[in-house]
Amino acid sequence: MNLLDSSFDIIVDKLNKEKKINIIDICAGNSQPVRQFLERLNKLGRLNKYTAIDISPELMEISKKNIANWIPGLKFSGYTCDIEITKLLNIFEMERLEDENTVNCILDLGSTIGNHRNRLEVLKNISEGMLKEELFLLSNSTDLANNKSAFNHLKSEESIYQSIWIPKAMGFDMDSCQIENRFDFEQDCKIKLMRLDKDYTLNLKVLEKNKTFKFYKGDEIVLWKHHMTSPADLFSELESCGLRMVLFNVERDYSHILMVSEINQV
Repeated sequence: MNLLDSSFDIIVDKLNKEKKINIIDICAGNSQPVRQFLERLNKLGRLNKYTAIDISPELMEISKKNIANWIPGLKFSGYTCDIEITKLLNIFEMERLEDENTVNCILDLGSTIGNHRNRLEVLKNISEGMLKEELFLLSNSTDLANNKSAFNHLKSEESIYQSIWIPKAMGFDMDSCQIENRFDFEQDCKIKLMRLDKDYTLNLKVLEKNKTFKFYKGDEIVLWKHHMTSPADLFSELESCGLRMVLFNVERDYSHILMVSEINQV
């Protein structure tokens, strides 16, 4: 939120002044990180619509209610999908066609880029749907040692519950299995894993077929993974996907960055 706020004037100045702005928020969650950004755009008379994209239908409903409370009357669209396999080009085009006198500003905030299995595919998916006058705003945590060792958000009761309910439903005794948070230097990612307390044989139905799975005492099963990257690597990945960075902003403690990119016109 701080990075968006301090970059606001430059971002708005780079967007076509003759057009209103559609905000397309990828991995929107509850939309809280963009609240102040939206309110400032609305106050300037530049905000046309807010579009949320998220894989969770429950979060989509929360986002919709939040937007209605923060900016009553603002047009809202919600798309529940997985952006690793959904063509964002179709969504971006639909938003433009609804009102031709608008320009899209695409956001991916809150370091969610590190949650994807294939970060490059996601960035390509975004760039392929953009026009030359549009901007892509990406925020991410840096790969500082302090960030790699920070696991406080994974220790809350809610975080633990969200991590264990699936293996618990599968039949693992989560009261006996050991839960561990650590940084995997080989894969350059934070992980939450469970270490099995005994051997398990689970009979599960997969695609309408009964299958037997065997697990053994001491096996480690990853419950959650977040890949980290350096600003330099992320910059190279943006370029390889046809994007050119036009603004770089960083927190005072270097913990988080904001990169603003446009289509690279070669």
